[in-house]
Amino acid sequence: MSKHLLANEKSVLKAVEILQNGGLIIFPTDTVYGLAANATNETAIKQIFKIKKRAFNKPLGVLLANFKQIQCWANALPNDAQKLSKLFWPGPMTLVLPAKSSINPLITAGQTTIGLRIPNHPWLLSLLSHFEQGLVTTSANLSNHKSPTSIAELDKTITSQVNLIIDGGICTIGQASTVIDLCQTPYKILRQGTISEKDINKALS
Repeated sequence: MSKHLLANEKSVLKAVEILQNGGLIIFPTDTVYGLAANATNETAIKQIFKIKKRAFNKPLGVLLANFKQIQCWANALPNDAQKLSKLFWPGPMTLVLPAKSSINPLITAGQTTIGLRIPNHPWLLSLLSHFEQGLVTTSANLSNHKSPTSIAELDKTITSQVNLIIDGGICTIGQASTVIDLCQTPYKILRQGTISEKDINKALS
């Protein structure tokens, strides 16, 4: 049975314990509620795909605590990535960058790229600073279903199969992040969020 806790420092430590032991957590972000596992635990990563009924050809994202952690996941940082991250991180933008070859292909879906983001959420940033192994994540919904922005919107099919659910209230933005692929020129928006193409062009001009 899933354990429910409020988003506070005590629940950060519990989440770290569960992730280190190969468990899964549901947690609040600035955008939508997320489902996460230890990025170094292949069994836990596979469980994410199983719970979501997600195809293995769809990559997962990685959340970062700070800018320095990019070097653990990306083998290059284009100038555009530096500009966008300085302006929009922490916040609702996921940057798709060249992935390090050492990353588990389950995370990247066998691709040569990786999606990275620094979220703008105090509880989550605290978790990320305490959990150095890396947090692989996706929205806490069944594939092709609406992403939840509150605990009330979570599907019982999902919640019944995780170890911990963190209640942080309603997500402030309530929309998935903008995803921008910087591995091609010109860049390509893979998913539109609250940060628009106009915002991006202005930042890069």
